Amino acid sequence: MKTALTVRIIVGIVADYYDIKPAVIFSGRTTLAIVRARHAAIWLADKYTTYTKTMIARHTGERNHTTVCTALRKFPAKLEADPDLACEVFELGQIIEKAALALETRRVKLKPDIDAHAVALRIVASQWNETTVSLEEVRTLAHALLAARKSAETEHPMEGQDDE
Repeated sequence: MKTALTVRIIVGIVADYYDIKPAVIFSGRTTLAIVRARHAAIWLADKYTTYTKTMIARHTGERNHTTVCTALRKFPAKLEADPDLACEVFELGQIIEKAALALETRRVKLKPDIDAHAVALRIVASQWNETTVSLEEVRTLAHALLAARKSAETEHPMEGQDDE
């Protein structure tokens, strides 16, 4: 599904998800976590934007479109081999689709000092499912959800794993 989103917005969402700065995704660093985020951003940008491979390369700090093409060619195999990565990219896709919907319906408004808890309560309290949520509110909710998940994993790292 191609959307009106930009590579910059997608990279911002991916950076928030992986708790790194967008500039790090653009950097030449080759740690596994950063390459994972960079390739996810490239793959999602190709899937959700109308940008050409050359344009994606320019916006992600890659030297040329062949680097993007190589990442796109290899990424599906990585998704198949790594269920955690596939789950992460699926979640990112859902966040991106919500952001695209908000953008397409002109509901995006920048709001300073957004309280994720208040936004969540407003959404849950809506009786008719007509609550308008801005892109910034979606990003704030996503960030709060990821922080809560990370906190829960830190507190209970073994939950959900089978005893051996």
